Amino acid sequence: MLTTLVTKTMLVKRYEDLSYAHRFDNILYILYEKAYESFL
Repeated sequence: MLTTLVTKTMLVKRYEDLSYAHRFDNILYILYEKAYESFL
């Protein structure tokens, strides 16, 4: 339940970021994906 809430919050935050900081957010998201992949 908590995980679902966190995921929804992250999705909303991500949507808000895309609306006003699209390019910068993309850079952060790519870095996050790379970090996540190396963590796995």
